[in-house]
Amino acid sequence: GAADLIKLAMIKIDESLEKNDLKVDYYYKYMMN
Repeated sequence: GAADLIKLAMIKIDESLEKNDLKVDYYYKYMMN
């Protein structure tokens, strides 16, 4: 149902945000070195 779709969307958003956080971490580490 709609609730399941929303849950899936939220999970995908969380995953993408985590990946972006990792990219930012790598970026800052790279820039600091």
